[in-house]
Amino acid sequence: MLFEELINEKEPAVKEAVDEVINTALENQSHPQDVLLVIKHSFFINSISESLRGNHNISDFAFGPTDIGISENTHSKFFEWYFKNHIVNKEKFLIEIKHDNELKEVEDISVNIEKSIYVKFWEADMIVKYFYQLSLLCQGKNYDWYFNVPKHSREGSKQDIIRLEIRDQLKTICPKFYNLIKETYSTQLRNAIAHSQYFIRSRNIKYLNYSKDPKAFSGIESLSFDEWANYSHNTILIYISLINRFTEIKELYYQKTVKDEFLEIRIAQTKDKLLFSKIYLRNDYHEWTTFKKKEQ
Repeated sequence: MLFEELINEKEPAVKEAVDEVINTALENQSHPQDVLLVIKHSFFINSISESLRGNHNISDFAFGPTDIGISENTHSKFFEWYFKNHIVNKEKFLIEIKHDNELKEVEDISVNIEKSIYVKFWEADMIVKYFYQLSLLCQGKNYDWYFNVPKHSREGSKQDIIRLEIRDQLKTICPKFYNLIKETYSTQLRNAIAHSQYFIRSRNIKYLNYSKDPKAFSGIESLSFDEWANYSHNTILIYISLINRFTEIKELYYQKTVKDEFLEIRIAQTKDKLLFSKIYLRNDYHEWTTFKKKEQ
């Protein structure tokens, strides 16, 4: 269950931490449209043949949701459904549950749903890419058009990107965001949920991948429902804060495009090879294209 008291308590700090990383990215970005590249998911297409690219003037640099964006939208509907329909007053709920066995079962099921949300969020390619690119911009580095989230273990590890390339790189630059990720993201919890290595009993969650070996980084033996609520509420509030702020910034870029009729974006092919391109509004929608609208 999502508790309104906990949401009211946590939401300001979570929003402040997410704002910190986005504001720092806006301040430190080395090109004024780089944050828009993050929001609009800009990427390099490696599947276009040389002949097709040349004959049809197709660029191998593009932006748009692609599969990982459509996937994010699929799961975001699930997040939003849960957030809109499962907020209760904690004080009242805990009184009622003492005398209602069915309500106890509902709470157990809700924790399982929250675990699904937790692993969906921290495993989502688009979420990992959002934060990876924001981390680069916070460090004053160029947007990385060539970055791909690892799909297989031989390509790399999502957990390493989250812990090493996102969280740890922002420790001194965005300390609030660093602390939020550190207290919310757990590789052990993610793995336990993904492999169904836990069970629920008496408002407590026992983790079967617990290990006393410090090298295993699996030191959580169990969590009470109240302890778990910190992880689940933070995760959902991070997503809501991120999407709300992206919507605000997208509107600012939209207004800027309306005023100037176009925006310039930069494509950093290498550190020393930079390309620049103009993008335009697509039929006055809050979307952009590389094609200029024909005069009527």
